[in-house]
Amino acid sequence: FFPELEAEAEAMRQDFSLGRQVISSQLEHLLQKRFGYQVVYQDSPSGSSVVRRLDPEKKTLTLSPSLTEQPLKFQLAASLGLLVIDKVRLLDRVIGGATRHTETPRLIKVNLANYFAGALMLPYGDFFKEVQRTRYDLELLSSIYGTTYETVAHRVCNLADPKRRGVPFHFIRTDIAGNISKRYSGTGFKFAAAGNC
Repeated sequence: FFPELEAEAEAMRQDFSLGRQVISSQLEHLLQKRFGYQVVYQDSPSGSSVVRRLDPEKKTLTLSPSLTEQPLKFQLAASLGLLVIDKVRLLDRVIGGATRHTETPRLIKVNLANYFAGALMLPYGDFFKEVQRTRYDLELLSSIYGTTYETVAHRVCNLADPKRRGVPFHFIRTDIAGNISKRYSGTGFKFAAAGNC
């Protein structure tokens, strides 16, 4: 639970009068008005699978034109998160000094940006009430908020406000063969380092 990111997300929602279901054009507008960034839709020139490139020098966010609405919203919200993390200087406080691996700060920043995206699209107070009302029906919550199942699953795992704590959840994404492509623990549960489910 990151109260600073929750507060920044809530402030943005209020400043830009965002409703329960956020749409991509609202997030584009927010990027432009709050941070001065232009959004450009263009395939990666190198043919890579990268769907998002944030250029602080040119103040542009380049997104893949193949993104559909729900993943597009998440990429826009996560990009806002990257800018907010820099603004509030959260990364230095979270890391607290030198790290063992050079990639660690970048990976932590991406995860914090994804957390912010969830906080922006699924505001804690309203989402927590709906989670309780629907009894953790992730498909229904996905429909209510107009987000992907995966976004809702992540947010459910992050309901850790000491005053409004959700049920501890763990999240695993696997393919049909059982290969794990993503694992996330809401309680510090240790997943196996190798092998399938």
